[in-house]
Amino acid sequence: MCRSEIKMRIKKIILYFFALQIMMFSEPVKLRKRVYYLYYPTFKQKINSGMEIQKVRGYCILLDMKCTEVLYVAEEMDDWKQGPGESTLKKIEIDLSNFKKTFFIGEFRNDYPYFKNLKQEILKENKLRKKIERIKKMLFINDIMLETEMEKSSYRDYYTMGIDYEELTKKISDYIIIRTDEISNPYIMDIKNYKPDEEKIELKNLNQIYQYFKNNPYRNLEYTSEKVDEYEKFIEKNININEFENILQREIFELIKELNLE
Repeated sequence: MCRSEIKMRIKKIILYFFALQIMMFSEPVKLRKRVYYLYYPTFKQKINSGMEIQKVRGYCILLDMKCTEVLYVAEEMDDWKQGPGESTLKKIEIDLSNFKKTFFIGEFRNDYPYFKNLKQEILKENKLRKKIERIKKMLFINDIMLETEMEKSSYRDYYTMGIDYEELTKKISDYIIIRTDEISNPYIMDIKNYKPDEEKIELKNLNQIYQYFKNNPYRNLEYTSEKVDEYEKFIEKNININEFENILQREIFELIKELNLE
């Protein structure tokens, strides 16, 4: 084979190589679509009785590094986590009259969330029942403190603050949403990234604080009245807000583990 033929063959090989590269890199790649639903309308309404705990997978808009009620839930789990019992929506309802626990697993169908009842049982352990009652009282107190703070800041909810939510931080995680028949605002907690403090603190005067709020219903008072000033002074005197928040989150974290809602 002469030198010119060798050169021609090398050129053909090089051309074939580039043609193959063009074919490989020009092949269209189908991208995976992730759908997220604005979940706010489903949990804003107050429930009629008991306690409801939802665990959802999605992202939340953060304000002052806390999850607001602007929460988006993924339509389905990541491919590697899909399987029996895995869902971006899980829920437990607790009837506080007899502590009957009902576990649901959810899914989105035609843009609506649906929940299927999978299991029911009576929570018989007295220690667990007391923890649930304690959390219910703390959620009520937290709800009152939130409303007083909202009044002082001259806004009723996150949607009247004139904030551009697109500019705020979004955080993907597993979130717990808790509602009871006593609170107007659902309690939302990033359960995946929660790390409890080494030292466990208890709220010693919980029953006293709870009873004060029950006997002096905040929502029946005019904000300008002297009674409300007394109300706010009571909060300032009897509650360390940061300590209270830490205790509440630890209690919820422990409850989620005991209820197997992980």
